Amino acid sequence: MYFNVSWVFRCLRWSYFKYRYPKSECFDVEKIRAGLEAEKLVYKYLRPMHPKRGRNRSIYFKKFILTGRPDFTVKGFVIEVKKSQIGIIRPEWRAQLNLYLLLEGTKTGYLFEVGKDKIRVTKIDFSPSLIRESVRYYLKLERFLRENKPPPSVKTWYCNYCSYKILCRKYPKIYSAERDSYFH
Repeated sequence: MYFNVSWVFRCLRWSYFKYRYPKSECFDVEKIRAGLEAEKLVYKYLRPMHPKRGRNRSIYFKKFILTGRPDFTVKGFVIEVKKSQIGIIRPEWRAQLNLYLLLEGTKTGYLFEVGKDKIRVTKIDFSPSLIRESVRYYLKLERFLRENKPPPSVKTWYCNYCSYKILCRKYPKIYSAERDSYFH
């Protein structure tokens, strides 16, 4: 099974549907456009350092293969860009950048958060423990896919913005009593 690095720590149900029913996703075009604009802005900012687009890479684990590419690489550093309201760095962003560091074989990356009128840059160092936690997330996803049953629903604020909310609602609602430890 091939999984995308960008899925790390997302709602397991979203990742399950993304793998099983990729054509059923309802994209938010404005959100995609805003992300691309943020990347262009960061590229202009990095231009004097000659940024390169990240290359697609894969890493093989026992039960799955992770694939992905960072937004940019600059002089051995990995750059990941997120359009956000510049606040708390989301755990899934940190994990995603960490997986890119693993794929690129480097120890340091930078997270560029592009807000309404400013950019925040945060240095992120490679974390083996975060890699282990990420692998546990993908192993859990692999198990649900192998058993051909969607993970239980976990109602969170993210459900309102989910690109699979229509499909998710069609499946029986099984709300777990406790939060899924991989959904942040």
